[in-house]
Amino acid sequence: MSSHPFRFIVLIPLLFFFASCGEIRKPVQPVYRFELNKPLLYKLKVQFNVSLDMGLAKYSGLVDFTADVELKAIETNTNGWKIAVDIRNPDVRGADSRINTAIYMGLNMIRNWFPSFQIDRYGKVDVWMNGVPQMALSEFMSAVFPDFSDMDALIRGASHKTNFAATMQSSELTMVFLRTETLKNSDSRTVALSQTIEVNTFDKDEYEKSVDPVPMGSFTLDMDEAFDSMKGELQNKAGKMELAMKVPIKQGIFSYNILVQGNGTLELLLAEPAM
Repeated sequence: MSSHPFRFIVLIPLLFFFASCGEIRKPVQPVYRFELNKPLLYKLKVQFNVSLDMGLAKYSGLVDFTADVELKAIETNTNGWKIAVDIRNPDVRGADSRINTAIYMGLNMIRNWFPSFQIDRYGKVDVWMNGVPQMALSEFMSAVFPDFSDMDALIRGASHKTNFAATMQSSELTMVFLRTETLKNSDSRTVALSQTIEVNTFDKDEYEKSVDPVPMGSFTLDMDEAFDSMKGELQNKAGKMELAMKVPIKQGIFSYNILVQGNGTLELLLAEPAM
């Protein structure tokens, strides 16, 4: 008994339906959008429990830091935008004079390092100084902006690890920077991600010669991020951080270590458009 050809024709749409149901669709690739000379204003909030041990002098307490961070596209090119950074209205509360001084010194260093940066439409960041690309600074600034250039990697959990040299009080150091970013959820409006940043600092000689070098310091940051794919804007980042650091200090014939430990929270939230 032969089958009627019409039966097979009826089955074709069903085959396509079941095939489409079984297909795992990759999320649409988000892109950044910056309007020339139109600023984005973010509110930075940091709350940190810090413990400082300098031998005879010790300090512990809760420190609150807030500041306004303005990002403004000042140039555009085929690769994206040049973004100017302006950190304004810093406010430190709860810190003693030593911690307060250290925070403002660090803030001035950040202003000098990041007066501007380049970012392309998918979030790849480059920092230049005097016409020379700065790998280490690019890595740190890349921690702020999700990189959507490889969506398959984000779904799996994209990790990037790099080493770079640094100095502290004439001591040569090696810093190991690891950034991991994972896509958590994506819909027509919002992309949600999780991010982990780990920075370990080693004495250069120990790092190169030891099989299992012990870091002088470590910094960990675990964040959740939200990106508005309709507007092409980073909406917010929020999470927890931990710090442990041994800082060798030399003053004339004397040398000692400053031990710094702390943990706290960090939030970067998009505010109303800057005027």
